[in-house]
Amino acid sequence: MTAQTLANQAEANTQSERSSVPGQSSHEEANLEKVRELLFGNQLRSSDQQFKALETELAALKTEFEGRLEHLEDIVHKGFDSITQQIQAEREERKTAIATTEASIQSLGENVQQKQAQLDQKIDSKTQAVLQKILDHSSQFTEALHQKSQELLRDINEESKRRQQQERAHNSRLSALFGELSERLHDE
Repeated sequence: MTAQTLANQAEANTQSERSSVPGQSSHEEANLEKVRELLFGNQLRSSDQQFKALETELAALKTEFEGRLEHLEDIVHKGFDSITQQIQAEREERKTAIATTEASIQSLGENVQQKQAQLDQKIDSKTQAVLQKILDHSSQFTEALHQKSQELLRDINEESKRRQQQERAHNSRLSALFGELSERLHDE
């Protein structure tokens, strides 16, 4: 139950008391309104400021997370493009060298083809290993970011619950005070 709800309930109770207490002056009503503002006004403003600060912090964390993720994706894409270009350049160099070697030395053609196949396998295996490492690092980083965001969300939720519990305790005390005040006014 929020402070605003409690203030509304207190207002309703006060209005019903006003109608049931004959001869209550507007001065007493004004004093009650001032007391209500003093008791609930700061708490409402403080709660609003705290919620706004939490929302701002969450938005900043989301923006930071998205920025880091985009940066990581850019790094992975650039690395992949660079490796692909290197592989293509190396393949082109090998093809040219092989073509020249085959033209000049027919007897070594079969040997050259075998070596080319071996080099392709090595490059492919190294490329796959590098790509797997990049994917592993990307997955680890993404998981770490996900865990951190989950921890932050959990902390924010716990803080929100703690503040709500404090607010309920304050509201219960205020309700008791208003009850006593009401009984005293009623007795007088």
